[in-house]
Amino acid sequence: MFGVCCAYCHGRGHCAHHNTTTPEYRARLTSARPGGVSAEITVTTPVLSWDEISQAAYDAALARVSAIAVERFPELEARAGVIADVVLGLQAGLLAATELTSQRRASATTVAALRADAAAADPESAARLLSNYGIAPAAAAAARGSVLLTLTRPSPLVIATGTTFTAAGGRTFRTTQSFAGRLSAGDIVSDGDRLVVTQPDGTAVVTIDVVADVAGAAGQLRLGDLLTPTRALPGVTRAQAATDFSGGVDAESLSDVVARLEVGVAARGWSTAAGVAALVRSCPGFESAAVSVVGAGQVEQLRDRHGVFPISTGNRLDVWVRPPGRLSVQTATVSARYVSGAGAAATWVLDIPRGVLSGAAHVTGLTRVGRAVAAGVTAWDTELLYAAEPGDPDISIGLEAANSPYQKLRLTFSDLPGNEILIPNVTTVDYAVTALVVPALATLQAWLYAPERAPLFGDVVVRSAVPCRTTLRIEITRLGADVPTADIAAALAGHVNRSGFPGHLYASELAVIVDARLPADVHVRRIRMTGYMYAPGNRRYVAQDDAVLSAAYLPAEYVTARTVAFTLDTGDIVFEVVA
Repeated sequence: MFGVCCAYCHGRGHCAHHNTTTPEYRARLTSARPGGVSAEITVTTPVLSWDEISQAAYDAALARVSAIAVERFPELEARAGVIADVVLGLQAGLLAATELTSQRRASATTVAALRADAAAADPESAARLLSNYGIAPAAAAAARGSVLLTLTRPSPLVIATGTTFTAAGGRTFRTTQSFAGRLSAGDIVSDGDRLVVTQPDGTAVVTIDVVADVAGAAGQLRLGDLLTPTRALPGVTRAQAATDFSGGVDAESLSDVVARLEVGVAARGWSTAAGVAALVRSCPGFESAAVSVVGAGQVEQLRDRHGVFPISTGNRLDVWVRPPGRLSVQTATVSARYVSGAGAAATWVLDIPRGVLSGAAHVTGLTRVGRAVAAGVTAWDTELLYAAEPGDPDISIGLEAANSPYQKLRLTFSDLPGNEILIPNVTTVDYAVTALVVPALATLQAWLYAPERAPLFGDVVVRSAVPCRTTLRIEITRLGADVPTADIAAALAGHVNRSGFPGHLYASELAVIVDARLPADVHVRRIRMTGYMYAPGNRRYVAQDDAVLSAAYLPAEYVTARTVAFTLDTGDIVFEVVA
């Protein structure tokens, strides 16, 4: 009977020195017999952290190793002492590591095994298997976007290459080129030259471009998110995201790649849900989109019941889409017309025609042009409208056009007038309307309706996912500098924003993500989840749970597990210390 111990760790049974089994190390092989010989050999073992080996797996391996030792040498004390701690203990660890590696490699031998449990698969073996199909996990990409700098007054400005900014959660961004603020449009001769625009209050603004230091979806700033220069910039009083940042994606997991493989090998066409999803993802810009297909007989399909009898006639498809992340925030300027009333009770009507904020899933803001966002309208009524045009799909009412490129929205609200003369249905004023949208949704609709792809029978409507803004309150036993709350928040947001159309969020899954990043003496007590679902027409439904957060079941309003997309911003995650 021979035992192996790590020579680098001076014979400690569990490699306490580096807490890992290394790919190759010197080991001392010693006979358990009295007077046995010793020799140094090289042992090769998989790269595994001891944390990856469960206590149950280690205990089972130790029991087997000890049983074999006692069977061969009945006089051996295998329950305690040097033999148990040093020889048998480490050998049990190596056995457990080998078995875990074998299980992981077995999980990566077929696509079916990968699909069943991608998390348990050996990454290298899985990569070799997937290479047979010409695909590999996509690497993480850094977010990029424009930053709006507010200046105390109009003046020239120079921003050097490598200037850094920080945002909430410790996220950092930097310029990759130099920028020069110019006071005249005639002085702009290169991409780095930016026009300084004077504001009505005497200040000025200028935009520059930045890139996230760390690749991943955590760098996706929202329009208006604040940033802070790491060193003072002369004359700059404020920095904020000028647009939604884009391009930030996390590295693909094996589960993501397997899902992409299944769609990729599916026949692209209209006969199956997988085929429709494959067709949608072959449209440029939608390669990584989550797709939910609603067809004949499903409760969310309202457009195939237009006959005399209230039964499903088929040949109608609704394709709900969400990007790989959060829905984008877009702003458009639209004219509102005065209807009645005076002062703060003045009533206005604003029509958002099709083609403007196409497929808007939720209107988030309404501000009169020239006024501060803080002075924006706080409440409005939303009406779903539809005006038929030649070549449209089978849509009969405004609800059936909801969240699609065929949608028209009418907002009715009260707002304080300016100095304009108020004439009912004549006076108009411009408003900035902000909404959550799926970018290029109208492009996707047109692409699917191209002659070479359009369905021969029936029709299809693409729609933005119904957004469910999620907030988390995470109760843990303590906070401190060693608790990486920013990393945890980024990991949670990435998990939720890549979830597609799951129908449910499980606190247990989120707790695993949190626990994996906490110090050993810190534990999760509870995760309180709240979801704010925005049905077409801006109707809001709230759900809350500590175990399972589920999409509402309101098929008559297009709100079900097939249409709802959970989204999570890092700013909507709160950590709370409990005993």
